[in-house]
Amino acid sequence: MPLVSFLVPVFNKARFLPAVLRALDTQEGDFSREFIFIDDGSSDDSPALLAAFAAGRSDVRIIRLEDEGPAFALNRAAAIASGTYLKMVDADDLLVPNALVLLLKAITAHDAVLAFGTGASYDSKLLPDITVPPAADAPTRRLDRPLATILTDIPLMSTILVRRDAFIAVGGCDERVFVHDMPMLYRLALVGAFAEVQTVLLLMPEQDPARWSNRNHGQVLHDVNLAFYWLLGDHRDVPKDIARRAFHRAAGRAWKWAHRHGGQSVLSRYFLLNLLSYLPLPGGYQSLIGATLSAFHLSSKIRHGTSPRPCCLGARA
Repeated sequence: MPLVSFLVPVFNKARFLPAVLRALDTQEGDFSREFIFIDDGSSDDSPALLAAFAAGRSDVRIIRLEDEGPAFALNRAAAIASGTYLKMVDADDLLVPNALVLLLKAITAHDAVLAFGTGASYDSKLLPDITVPPAADAPTRRLDRPLATILTDIPLMSTILVRRDAFIAVGGCDERVFVHDMPMLYRLALVGAFAEVQTVLLLMPEQDPARWSNRNHGQVLHDVNLAFYWLLGDHRDVPKDIARRAFHRAAGRAWKWAHRHGGQSVLSRYFLLNLLSYLPLPGGYQSLIGATLSAFHLSSKIRHGTSPRPCCLGARA
């Protein structure tokens, strides 16, 4: 019977937690489970709600940090997790009751390092009394070149189930990057196949202003580019066609952001980078992606990662 470790970063999510905790605690399936919550400096009632959930239970642990950021928080939780599999869940996302049943089936059937599904939205005004229906059994597919796929089709973090040994082997989340999901996905995509469950496995709040990614979109786009910048620096064997596509997408993000939010014109360096991304350049893609990063500093307060070096998660486990 596999053990699944649920890793849930929490920062001021008291309004969502009752429904989130209920969805976690009612997951179906023949597997053992543990719950690790990382309270990253919450100032609302989140700590009290987590303490009440943990009371009298041996399968719940709570880590308290001081606003260290999601990459550091998830690595800290993974380092103490006991599970064969890690299930990341954002603290405002609601898993469907049979999400783990479908994910475990897919990751084992396809001998994958990671399995994921799709998501839909819910109206957060209906909290806490939201009914989450189960997903119908759905087709799955194996992605043998997942890095090429996730350049354009990024899996939702809360749908992801990952083998803990693979997570540890690649160093977990890259703590040089503040945002946690893309660096981890890029790293894992180099070491094994992904499995896609072609159905909705979670509900997330619809356009909720409290959701971090809605308030910090410039940070998210910056870190998507930064994650690939570091990937190219760490792994010289990334296929050139994928590096070229990554630069094209990074340059497009930077130009659109600089134009819409930074007042930059077609005479700017970001427009030139965007034009260059359409050419079959011989290489130098890491430096070119690095040149896109300043676009997001024009109108966003960008937080940096907690480590100047690649994280060696295995040393902490």
